[in-house]
Amino acid sequence: MFKNTFQSGFLSILYSIGSKPLQIWDKKVRNGHIKRITDNDIQSLVLEIVGTNVSTTYITCPADPKKTLGIKLPFLVMIIKNLKKYFTFEVQVLDDKNVRRRFRASNYQSTTRVKPFICTMPMRLDEGWNQIQFNLADFTRRAYGTNYVETLRVQIHANCRIRRVYFSDRWKLDPAQTIVQVKEGNTVLPLGSLSVKGYDVSGSENPKFRVEGCKTALLQGVPDSPICYSVTDAAGEFKFGLVPAGEYKLLALSKSPGQATITYNIKPDAVPFTVKHDSLYIKNAFEELPPVPDFELTGLALALSASHRMQVEYKSKAANGVLTVPAGQSRQCVPLADQYTLIPRGCHRVEPSEITVKMDTADVPSISFVATAHAAVLKIFSPEPATDVVLQLNFDGQPEENVPLKPVQDESGYVYEHTVYLAEIIQKSVCVGVLSIRGLIPRCVYTIELKESTDPELAGIELAKSPPPVEVKEKDIKNIRLIIIQLNQLTDVNVLIHTPNIDHYKSLRLTLALESSPHNTLFATKLDPAGYNQYNNPGLMYVMPRLPADNKTYVLQLECSLSKVTHSYSESVFYFNSDGKFRHFDIEFSPKVKSSEQELRQSSLLVLPLLAALGLLYTQRHRLPNLRPDTMKRANRKKAQ
Repeated sequence: MFKNTFQSGFLSILYSIGSKPLQIWDKKVRNGHIKRITDNDIQSLVLEIVGTNVSTTYITCPADPKKTLGIKLPFLVMIIKNLKKYFTFEVQVLDDKNVRRRFRASNYQSTTRVKPFICTMPMRLDEGWNQIQFNLADFTRRAYGTNYVETLRVQIHANCRIRRVYFSDRWKLDPAQTIVQVKEGNTVLPLGSLSVKGYDVSGSENPKFRVEGCKTALLQGVPDSPICYSVTDAAGEFKFGLVPAGEYKLLALSKSPGQATITYNIKPDAVPFTVKHDSLYIKNAFEELPPVPDFELTGLALALSASHRMQVEYKSKAANGVLTVPAGQSRQCVPLADQYTLIPRGCHRVEPSEITVKMDTADVPSISFVATAHAAVLKIFSPEPATDVVLQLNFDGQPEENVPLKPVQDESGYVYEHTVYLAEIIQKSVCVGVLSIRGLIPRCVYTIELKESTDPELAGIELAKSPPPVEVKEKDIKNIRLIIIQLNQLTDVNVLIHTPNIDHYKSLRLTLALESSPHNTLFATKLDPAGYNQYNNPGLMYVMPRLPADNKTYVLQLECSLSKVTHSYSESVFYFNSDGKFRHFDIEFSPKVKSSEQELRQSSLLVLPLLAALGLLYTQRHRLPNLRPDTMKRANRKKAQ
């Protein structure tokens, strides 16, 4: 269609506002509809494709199945609305080996599969309107190792709403062709996801007063809903990618995605700005404030040696960055050691900083804390060598252990060295397993808690029943059972069945049942290829009933009624556990017709037992008169008399 057309920059094949948006498209509808409606979000006409089966309701371009598009532009862009239902589209291309390849993207698949002539891949859609950009040249090169030549056909299936479909020679878009949703509850988008030609927003923190820990900034529109974020580099520079013109304000995130809450000591609270020109540079957005005169440090976790580990609580207030430990707490909460592992609770991402601790008593040397991103070091300095320096650990007022320390001389004085470790659980238990915790101090009470996981597959897990506190005595503690449950989990299953001969669909039956009760089917249906022909045979898609995530084994079986005397095939049987994950099965059914010689062989096997029975009767024919009934024998005797 477009092979002899000059192609440069932009080539549209569907625009929902046009007078005839489907002029070059063919449409197929079964148990659904294809119509133009007004979308409430953008208040404009869009094309809606809805159907109960994604494979039977679709539009395809060009309308003539014998023609091809002939578009050489490498980027396919579709503006699609997510209807929260199954959706798929397919693109057919030609490579430099003169081979036709198909790319099929679906939101119900979980893995990518590359076959000689088709590549199927998963697709994730955000809520609302999405801009799908498909680099056909890159996908052809990565999937098949060949070069992209042109696009032959585009096919869009249910369920979606379409604003525009076009080809381009570049990634960036004009502002009029970009749909940006800013609404309450919108999720944070990745850097550069708003791609609009001609607008660039960049900025920098004050290089003279760099704010420690201020690694994240937030770009907000009107109303106040996050639309994108950026992270500074080592020099404090940040860039927000490409955004459309409008009113925005810049904030330092108090809780960046996936991190603990951090409060930044910066001003101003927000930097409003307007994007009007091609670029905008924000200089010195934030500046550092003076140190807080009085702050509180709480929750220091300390431990001593690899074989003797502990955790103690320490709480104190500091002025100008100097912590002062009262004499009554010096031996109980801060044991005299030269090196500690210190982790402030509730914040695991801290920049390197140094805090000095001075003791009230004259006989105690100074102690310095050096915090890093993962730990902290505590060192004891003394200008003169001290005699009988002992590290004394105290729990609930009871002396636990005395560790003698030896001084090591350096340029500034004497340092007392001793290695300390943090007691952590480093072995992970999945579902059913054993957790081993070693090095716990005796005569202490510990509690076991379940931390929230960042893994999406473990979201929502919790302890069915919290275990009681554990008291460590002289012996090992065993047989503590933790039952972890995951609430409101369901398993979704769909099946795509394809057979080259559409007449074979009617001989197939799909069933789903529990392995423990295979005769009680949860789902059973006979396949119906109504509306299909040899030129339109994408396969039949079936959605199984939603299964509870009970870890039970289910059996999915495809049965066939074709005679095995005339056909050769194997019935497909799949076993899977219902664990809350999405399941998708592609079944290719290709029976082969047996030759006449094979049929003769098969029928001869049935005749052989019959011939053997006839031979046995012939060899025993002399015994046949003895097998007659007694009534017949009596009748013969009467005739003889």
